[in-house]
Amino acid sequence: MVYTHFPEKPIEITDELKDALALLEAPAEQHPLIFITGKAGTGKTTLLRFFAQNTPKEAIVLATTGLAAIQIHGQTVHSFFHLKPQLNLLDVDNLKKLPRRVVDKLETIIVDEASMLRADVLDAMDHILRQSAHDKRPFGGKQLILFGDLFQLPPIEEERDSGLFDLFHTYYQSPYFFDARVVSKTRIEVFELTRIFRQAEDRGFALLLNKIRENKITQPALDAWLNKKIDLREPTDQENTIILSPTNIGASGRNQYRLAQLPGEEFVYPAQIDGDFKRKNAPAESNLRLKRGAKIMMLNNDINDYWVNGDIGTVYELGPDFIKVVLKGCVYQVEPHVWEDIRYEFNPITQRLEPVVKGFFKQYPLKLAWAITIHKSQGLTFDNIYLDIGNGAFAPGQTYVALSRCRSLQGVKLKKPISQKDIRCDGRVVQFFNKVYGH
Repeated sequence: MVYTHFPEKPIEITDELKDALALLEAPAEQHPLIFITGKAGTGKTTLLRFFAQNTPKEAIVLATTGLAAIQIHGQTVHSFFHLKPQLNLLDVDNLKKLPRRVVDKLETIIVDEASMLRADVLDAMDHILRQSAHDKRPFGGKQLILFGDLFQLPPIEEERDSGLFDLFHTYYQSPYFFDARVVSKTRIEVFELTRIFRQAEDRGFALLLNKIRENKITQPALDAWLNKKIDLREPTDQENTIILSPTNIGASGRNQYRLAQLPGEEFVYPAQIDGDFKRKNAPAESNLRLKRGAKIMMLNNDINDYWVNGDIGTVYELGPDFIKVVLKGCVYQVEPHVWEDIRYEFNPITQRLEPVVKGFFKQYPLKLAWAITIHKSQGLTFDNIYLDIGNGAFAPGQTYVALSRCRSLQGVKLKKPISQKDIRCDGRVVQFFNKVYGH
């Protein structure tokens, strides 16, 4: 086991999680490719963390985005495999082998946010592992475990007019990992988590979200359930509500405007960045700007359980070297938090693969939160959301991700009606699951 400690509460090991863990702990030869999936709020990340922290397997934890990697204390897929951002498999000559002693020790590769794992990246991983291990089996005989929900945000593709888009689609039917060539050469074991924790107290809302997730909802149903929730008045500072926007402009513009409207002195808190920490992966602002009364969102789970990642509050008091916030009626002084950027390396003393800290990012774990993007909200849970769909959803799963952040339908408000064109679901994902379940 190579994983470091997560400051998490003990999780409830349900019968379903026991079955999932039994699959994950089975010999890698039995299940070389596993996909753990499930609707939003079913505990995929919680299961990943528990398994990674407790498995006796020599495992590494990777993620498809830098921010996701920081949050799970892992490394990005591209960093570990030294991949370029574009069309990796078509540039085979420049794919680098992994060090032999790393490959020899490695048993299992865990990848989070697999919905964003592109087919060419998975094939590049397969090629590198086979070449590095001198083993012709898929992934060089190593086990790959993917976590994610294909009905949420999809892989990032090349621009349609770049020329690379057409080149990619001459090799692949879709950008999703299940259309990678290596997947056709091995058996994929799919385990779907079904117990929803986030909307456990609102089963009707959970059923509604599932219809939206799979694009099985009609416009009359949207009108009857969701479009009654329209409220043209945006949330006030006193409301425990966060605005979700499809675009960065829509979210950051609101935050900057609201901050400028507040009276009083503005304080700026620069982050401390050490070592090889990449700014683009920063989980918080490099220069945090705050005023008294600003609406904020917490970005970590407090070790004393005073707050969790995603809790909404207000700045109570500020100084050059301190921040106090109000959360759920209580005032807390917030201390700076340290996020680590790690790389997996072979330790010749322990003869194991171990995570080595390569950089630090130290900042107060909060951000302005009158509004955030739907993309940045993925994985978070809120009591109340105000969804401004803007000019409409522009990516599959976007509306589903936004609505599924909320615990209950009662906590949802809309600025604009949701139409069926906003319920975007990629038919190729539906076909994949129909094939998996024999429909």
